[in-house]
Amino acid sequence: MGVTPRVAFGVPFTLLPGQAASVGDGVVAVRYDRLLGDGRCPPRAMCVWQGDATIAVTILPMAGAAHSAELHTTLEPRAATHAGLTVALVSLGASIGDDGAPRVPRAELVVTR
Repeated sequence: MGVTPRVAFGVPFTLLPGQAASVGDGVVAVRYDRLLGDGRCPPRAMCVWQGDATIAVTILPMAGAAHSAELHTTLEPRAATHAGLTVALVSLGASIGDDGAPRVPRAELVVTR
């Protein structure tokens, strides 16, 4: 999956695993590599704690080295900073549907300077 159309700094965008977005004037690209783990409360379940999920992302600045990071939904870190830019995980879709079937979770991310 290639780079999606450019998005602006400070504007949330949604990616599937393997997708990337070019941010700003191509200053940086952010790739949602994969879901690392999902221990969140399943749909329709009553849980004492909401749980946590972790995704792997790669920050690819136009100039300089790439940086890999793990971002969490509940625990820290929920954001990673590299080359003066911060990538934050805003939300992560369910990896299990209401019917119990697995789904590919969409990650909503935002990049700020």
